[in-house]
Amino acid sequence: MDEERLEALLDRARGSGHRERLVEVGRRRGAHPSSTWWWSSGRIRAVIRKRSVKIVRELGQQRPGIELVVDELRVVARACRAWECVRHRWALFDQSAAGLPGSVARDFVYQPPGKNGRQVVIGSWRMGHRTGSELVGKDVLVPLRRLRPVAARVTRVAELWHRRERVGPRAGALVGARWDLGDGLVIDARREELRVARLHDRGRLLEFDDEDTLSWERRDEVVIEEGEPAFIRALVRAVAREARAVSGTAPAISPTGRQRRTASSSRIAGTARSPRRRG
Repeated sequence: MDEERLEALLDRARGSGHRERLVEVGRRRGAHPSSTWWWSSGRIRAVIRKRSVKIVRELGQQRPGIELVVDELRVVARACRAWECVRHRWALFDQSAAGLPGSVARDFVYQPPGKNGRQVVIGSWRMGHRTGSELVGKDVLVPLRRLRPVAARVTRVAELWHRRERVGPRAGALVGARWDLGDGLVIDARREELRVARLHDRGRLLEFDDEDTLSWERRDEVVIEEGEPAFIRALVRAVAREARAVSGTAPAISPTGRQRRTASSSRIAGTARSPRRRG
């Protein structure tokens, strides 16, 4: 499918309410069948195969992508649900391009923990001229002596601290955590993103250098941005429908019971929903 047709299809999928949806845009049949699904934001997509799902980011922090077996995808979905509940507890130290190319402009941002914490621009850089302060601290991954469960098959094994910064608490600020999902699959969770990765050496999950910073090799990974856990949950539902359709136990229809098709025979499979609050 060419870019113009894809963009038009994703625009129709969002509709007037601008709610993100999972859209099927292609299907391959034969000995190795697969189906291609895009999130209507156009930033991330997935390919569903018989026994696995390949997730690839198209916009943002582009990485090689990651291939998950169906059971791993469900575990990642549980981790995403937990992340939506805890991510506001962490501070944020980041830099953005301020809507311009990174080589032209950059803003340095600090956001304290809490849902009501507002982002503060502590400095900026424009065409070689700097105002305010840059971010000078570094992130340090601190292993936990006692592992803590986050969700089913999701365990917190380390905390991510930002230290030696000019703003924020003197002792440093908690900015994220590392979660172990088993079989070499890990998640680096921060306030605004989840980085899902698989390690080269599955037998050595945590390997620290002399400065207590993490040093390990990644084989494949993908970044899940804010608002995209809904993409993962919709993908889990699409995988389940594909499996039922193959087995012949149920038709491949949308969660609402309706099946919408476009001129390109694409299917809209799910919508973004706000995370359910835990009591």
